[in-house]
Amino acid sequence: MEKVEPAPIEQTDRGLHLEARMALPDPEPKASTAKNPMIGSVINKEGGLDPVYPTNRSLVNFKLQLLQFEDNLSTEPVVTGSYPKNYPMQQILRALAKDGTRYGNVFAKTIVRRPLEDAGREKEFMCRSKVSQQYPTYDSQTGWYIVNVKGFYQGITYDECDEPGAVCNKDCSSTTSDFRCEQGYDTMDAVIAHVGGNDKEVTLSLVRVPYPSSCKCRRKDLIAKN
Repeated sequence: MEKVEPAPIEQTDRGLHLEARMALPDPEPKASTAKNPMIGSVINKEGGLDPVYPTNRSLVNFKLQLLQFEDNLSTEPVVTGSYPKNYPMQQILRALAKDGTRYGNVFAKTIVRRPLEDAGREKEFMCRSKVSQQYPTYDSQTGWYIVNVKGFYQGITYDECDEPGAVCNKDCSSTTSDFRCEQGYDTMDAVIAHVGGNDKEVTLSLVRVPYPSSCKCRRKDLIAKN
């Protein structure tokens, strides 16, 4: 299958809202010799920056907690199931209000819902998947509280396999190779809240959070050594 290279993206993302920046595809990953590269920073109490490093995580059972809605068209999230226990809602709102209009161009003021499925996807793609606009609030593997509160929303487009591991190309499968649907992941910029020691104040910072971004048909060599 011929690989179609995406058109080059002009460097015009400066000043875009965070949600618009997240819609841009990430550049090709560059080889790095760093064993534990920095993925963000946090402002410490002295006013300096402390680095944030990725934690060891497994994507096998990876799942962010998301805002929940009554139906596919509702733009008002329900409280039940949307936030983890001890989510610092009031502290986050105070931190956002404290900085005035500083975050005006970072967050979306309203929620945007997208259809769960695009028309014709089943005919155009080997692997069936569902596309939806989601708003994460918590990463259980890192303990990060992701900011998604009234008037300050961070959305991301999910593309999730209907049946991960399902056969996607029976015609090309043979005794030496197999084709299966595989869930792909990417990362997004997200503002998170760090709870202070007194549990009264939070510090906001920008980090990279993984999310399900694609469902692809992958060839597996059945005779290759594992």
